[in-house]
Amino acid sequence: MSYTSQRRSKWGFTLIELLVVIAIIAILAAILFPVFARARENARRASCQSNLKQMGLGIMQYAQDYDERYPAADWWNIENKTKYDGWINRIDPYVKSIQVYACPSDSGAMKPVWDSHNNGTYVSYVGNAYHDGWSGNSSPAKGPIGIVSVGAGNWLELGGPNMARMTQPAATVMVVERHAKDYQGTQLDPTSDRLPTWNAIYGKNSLQEQGHFIPDGTEAPAPFPRGPNGAVSAPHFDLTNILFVDGHVKAMRPVATNPDPVNRPQDNMWDGTRP
Repeated sequence: MSYTSQRRSKWGFTLIELLVVIAIIAILAAILFPVFARARENARRASCQSNLKQMGLGIMQYAQDYDERYPAADWWNIENKTKYDGWINRIDPYVKSIQVYACPSDSGAMKPVWDSHNNGTYVSYVGNAYHDGWSGNSSPAKGPIGIVSVGAGNWLELGGPNMARMTQPAATVMVVERHAKDYQGTQLDPTSDRLPTWNAIYGKNSLQEQGHFIPDGTEAPAPFPRGPNGAVSAPHFDLTNILFVDGHVKAMRPVATNPDPVNRPQDNMWDGTRP
């Protein structure tokens, strides 16, 4: 065999060599794909935090224009049963972008239940409407102790709480994430086609039984919206983005907002009036 033919015979790859190359590529892919996925989710989390920051600015501007009162979660004239708009519609003139209301990690963001000039807005967020009993109850109650109140034409407070009532603005939840993939098909949204009534989380009142549970560190693990995380979604590596009353945004575990309601109610970040 000539030298030329021997050299040509070495140009090809054997089956073993091909299998080794494929195995190396597969190993590299297995190592790199999770890194890429994590980087992508971190980018989505950053975009979500930007959304919340813009909503926070809108809420603060609204409050300055309305005697330092936060917006109501919903506005309803009980006589004619006409639902007008909620806190998202009320801050929309200040935010001016419907894309802000959809988290990039929420692939199933849905329409809000109310019809208004923003009908069709994608919503991935809920306001803190934590309520310590109805204002009209005979038992002592402070009413709204969250940021947005349940507003109605003639049966509850009009507008949200006053800014001056917020005793711990840097440690009180204003807006948090709740994604469609969590509540669809649950008691929170059995029809799976629209957001639950009122884009807020209430907690201590009858509406809690409709799925508006705040996180509770004493609850046993249970399907959404019960359990330690309540009706809060944690799409970013088990973290949720939270907009606080002072305007800063932080990613944290939902249960960390209310880890021990029985023994340490002062740690309940949903109560803006706590000492």
